[in-house]
Amino acid sequence: MGTPNENAQTLINYWKASLANKAKVSANRLAFDMLASGMYSSLRDAREAMDELTSQARVNPFIRTQTFAAQHIFSTALLTEAAGLTDAILAHADYTISKGIIGGTTPPRLIMLDKIFSAGDGGFFAATDPSGLTSWLGSEDVSLAAVSSTIATDPNPDVRAAALQIIGALALPARWSQRPRPTETNAEPPPTQLSAAIASLQAYLPASPWSPDTRSSLNQLAQQAQGRLGMLEALVATVDFSTLPLVPTGDGKQVPTTPPAPKPWYRNGQVLGAGMVALVGGAALAHKRVVG
Repeated sequence: MGTPNENAQTLINYWKASLANKAKVSANRLAFDMLASGMYSSLRDAREAMDELTSQARVNPFIRTQTFAAQHIFSTALLTEAAGLTDAILAHADYTISKGIIGGTTPPRLIMLDKIFSAGDGGFFAATDPSGLTSWLGSEDVSLAAVSSTIATDPNPDVRAAALQIIGALALPARWSQRPRPTETNAEPPPTQLSAAIASLQAYLPASPWSPDTRSSLNQLAQQAQGRLGMLEALVATVDFSTLPLVPTGDGKQVPTTPPAPKPWYRNGQVLGAGMVALVGGAALAHKRVVG
């Protein structure tokens, strides 16, 4: 197991090599095969490093801010990985290579998104993390561009789905839900960058090459995310940002952060706990009445 800094450097080195090798690949299948085979172990190491680093950052806020966020892992993963060779390698690797050498078919950026969602969501009965996505970000503005680009253009539908799931549930930087000022008097403000990215995905879905089930799932997640963004836009239009929690990002800023989406009652530990107390108390009272 590597240290947090070692894991971060493994990822950065992998993304640099993936981009450099992507530029060398032409229509020549042999050239691709040679470059891809040389990166199998590097991709395995990157997957393991992402899994370890996100686990380390989940339990240690200092590592999250000073290593993961400070080295801009979130935005680099989303903006760089999809542009490199990763997806092509995973798409062309046979079963033996995927399982034996690479260790699986999940790209590092998807491992990252899934682990961030799990950390922020807190689990089935646990409370959500009030720092949400914000505490994982190196830069509020660059990360907004990165996640918007992922939702609108990432070639992997699972990665888009994971990003939508985060937007639909976790605490987010408040400014992400602040609509730009209109350029004309009395004009409708333009949509936020995130809303525009989700609308772009929804417009693309009918003609996408993905299966009907995948398109349906993405559309459902997109609708949920848009609905949440609509509520957050209404909130930030009236709230005083100084009253919102401030969460540190990797560039040293304190970012006003909107609260996470409330969990449904059947995933809310407090509601279920109160319900259990009421049930136990009611049963005890009924027993007392019968016995008494």
